[in-house]
Amino acid sequence: MTTSTELKRAGDPPVIALLKQYSPDIEAALPGGWTASRFQSTCINLVRATPGLLNVSPMTFVASVLLSAQLGLEPGPPLGLSWIIPRRNRGNLEASFQIGANGLRELAYRSGLVSTVEARIVLEGDKFRFAHGSGGTAWEHVPAGVPGKDWVAVYATARLTGGGELFETMTRDEVVAHRDRYVPEWGKSKAWKEQEPEMARKTVLARLCRQLPKSPEVRSAMIVDGSTPRVLVPDLAGVIEGEFEEVEEGEEGS
Repeated sequence: MTTSTELKRAGDPPVIALLKQYSPDIEAALPGGWTASRFQSTCINLVRATPGLLNVSPMTFVASVLLSAQLGLEPGPPLGLSWIIPRRNRGNLEASFQIGANGLRELAYRSGLVSTVEARIVLEGDKFRFAHGSGGTAWEHVPAGVPGKDWVAVYATARLTGGGELFETMTRDEVVAHRDRYVPEWGKSKAWKEQEPEMARKTVLARLCRQLPKSPEVRSAMIVDGSTPRVLVPDLAGVIEGEFEEVEEGEEGS
């Protein structure tokens, strides 16, 4: 069996060296059926593709990787289930853990509490209307099918396995206001500049997920999403509000 000491190389940057040092902890946290070597390679490739991660506090990166492993949400492309983002926090460059739009959907399905969950973009010219009532929200979206139109709103829906449907929507102005509040340096974010509709989907999905019946896994995920972990938490089942420091909402793939 290869030990963490054997995995380390003299030329490894501190972030990668610490990742390899804690590889047994990360391997133990992975869901059954996952390959530890593949997961570690994915994390190392994420560092190489995001140079800013080389300079973050190493423990915040490793702790974020551990959160990804515990939740079974592989970080970075191609799946985009979670992201580890270099962020300036009180003058220190640290890693923050972010759940992607696909990760939120994955967790919702995995809970067994929803049968379908979707987030869709509304373009100019689409027919889109909704009305709240005692029986829930009645809504209709008929895409106009005109290519090249700009987006004007975003919405998310979830059908519960026990019956009923949840609905959340935001106008583009509301998404932009949310972005400006929680991502004050969004102009430096490649994702917000190049993938604004996808970021809008993540924003409205996060709002919807806070309405969903909470499985222990989803509850833990919503607590740690957007956090800057500074210590390894061996068991997410017992996490409570206040154990994780929340930073501004993140920038997927930036």
